[in-house]
Amino acid sequence: MADSQSKGLYRIAAVIVTYFPDYTLLEKGVSAIVPQVDAVLVVDNSGSADMVRWVGERAFGSKVNVVSMGLNAGVGEAHNRGISWAISHEYTHVLLLDQDSLPHREMVKNLFTAILELQRRGIRVSAVGPRYIDPRTGHSSAIVRFGLLKFKTIYCEQVLQPYIRADFLVSSGCLISLSTIAQVGPMDASLFIDHVDTEWFLRANRHGYGAYVVCEALMEHLLGDRPLRIWLGRWRSLPRHSPVRYYYIFRNSILLYKRDYARMRWIVNDVLRLVMIFAALMAVGSPRRHHAGMILEGLLDGARGRSGPYRGNKET
Repeated sequence: MADSQSKGLYRIAAVIVTYFPDYTLLEKGVSAIVPQVDAVLVVDNSGSADMVRWVGERAFGSKVNVVSMGLNAGVGEAHNRGISWAISHEYTHVLLLDQDSLPHREMVKNLFTAILELQRRGIRVSAVGPRYIDPRTGHSSAIVRFGLLKFKTIYCEQVLQPYIRADFLVSSGCLISLSTIAQVGPMDASLFIDHVDTEWFLRANRHGYGAYVVCEALMEHLLGDRPLRIWLGRWRSLPRHSPVRYYYIFRNSILLYKRDYARMRWIVNDVLRLVMIFAALMAVGSPRRHHAGMILEGLLDGARGRSGPYRGNKET
C-alpha cells in the first residue's frame, strides 16, 4: 500500500504521540505501522532524549523519525507538530496514533480505500477510523452518534455496511486528509488532553464534514488504565483514569459547552455521560475524595475559562 502511494498522488504519514510509553507495546505498534505508510513520526512528550536513542537502536529503517517536544506539551500540540511536519514534507494524509495502539494488517489500506470511495461519492469526509478492540476486555468499539438524551451506540456486527457514519471518533487510528485540516484548522492545543478529538470533530461538522468508521479496518487500543465495571441498569465497563485526567475531562467539557459550534444534542449527551462517570467513581472509584476534588476543580476552571495544562500538579 505504501509503495503504490509513494508512486502516485497520495502519501501517508503516521504520527505517534508518546509520553513515557511502554516500549514493548510501542515497538509492536511501530513495527506494525511501518509497512503500511510512507513515513512515521514519533512525537515524544516525555521531555527527554530517551526516545531518540531508543528509535536509533531499533531496526525500523529510514521511515521512522522522531521529534522531542522537550516537555509535555499536551496531545493537541503534539498532533499539530506532527501535522506541520507532514505538511512540510508534502504528505497528503496523516494517520494519528497513540503509543499503545496496535494496527492490524491492512488497516491503513482499508481506511485509505474508504476515504477515497466516500469522496468519490461526493461526501465531505473529516476522517475515517478503524474498529478497535480493547485487548484486556475483548470488547469491540461502538460507533457513537448523538441521541436525544444519551449517546447512541451502533456496532459493525449490527449494520451490514462497510462504512458507518459517526458523530465523532477517537483520534487514535484516524486517517485525515491534510486538505481537510487546511479547511477545518488544526487541533485545539489549549485543551491539552481529553476532548481534543471531540472538539475537532464538532468543528469539522460545522464545516460540513462527516466522520466514518471502517468496519474492516481493525486496531487494538487500550481505553483508560483499568476498566471500571459497574452496574448502571446493566453491567458496563467504563474506562478508568488517574484523578487528574478527570480534571481535564470535566474542565474541557465545560469549555466546549461555550463554543458556538457545540451542538446542543452533544451537550445534553455529554452532561449525562459526566453524571454517569461521577456516579461510578463515587460508587467504586477509590480514592473517592481525590476524584471528587479533581472533578470539582475541573468544573470551576472550566467555568472560569481556564485552559492549558493543569496548574496544581505536573501529572497528566
